[in-house]
Amino acid sequence: MVHITLNCLIIPIGGFFELPRDEVIQAIPIYTSQDVSALETAIQERLGEPFKNNSIDIRQVHPGSVPEKSMNSQAQISIFFPKQPLPRFIHVTVYPLS
Repeated sequence: MVHITLNCLIIPIGGFFELPRDEVIQAIPIYTSQDVSALETAIQERLGEPFKNNSIDIRQVHPGSVPEKSMNSQAQISIFFPKQPLPRFIHVTVYPLS
């Protein structure tokens, strides 16, 4: 069980349009043995009201590549991040589904 921190970029569109600028980037600690759904919950809890009730789509970002990879909420974090990624990069993007 590895504990990592993922840098999440919240895309301020749709249900996140009113998100304050200083909350757009979040560092979320999580265990690689947890499911992506635990990351979803952690992000929603960190955002608080009124944003935490938005359904979200989380996508993995690789440094230097343009495409994002959708992260299935039932998959383990370790599928996408088996170890701590470099801290200077954004690791996931978060989009509102509503």
